Amino acid sequence: MEKYTLRFTYGVKASFDFNTLLVDSGAKKVMDISKKHIINQNKFEFSIN
Repeated sequence: MEKYTLRFTYGVKASFDFNTLLVDSGAKKVMDISKKHIINQNKFEFSIN
């Protein structure tokens, strides 16, 4: 699947597909994402509480 770059409000960058989010360090599954969070196809910003 295609991978995208993801920027969090606190500065963590990650790559993910539409099912699983992975952090750059190579950690395993962190969280599932929801398409409702997608702003556009090329840039994704999340607010993490």
